[in-house]
Amino acid sequence: MTACWPCNTGKADLRLEEVGWALLSEDAVRSHWDGLTGAMQSLWERAGRPDVGRDWRRALAPAA
Repeated sequence: MTACWPCNTGKADLRLEEVGWALLSEDAVRSHWDGLTGAMQSLWERAGRPDVGRDWRRALAPAA
């Protein structure tokens, strides 16, 4: 499961049941956050348009 660094370190290699955690429902964690992919084009341009590969940029481009 995905966890922030402090939580991941705290749980170590224990199972969820061992640390008393439970998975959240999909509805509980759903959001409109796109993982910053919506900002990728402007950040790439601000970085001086480095050559990171056309396929990579296309994969991170917001869906049209």
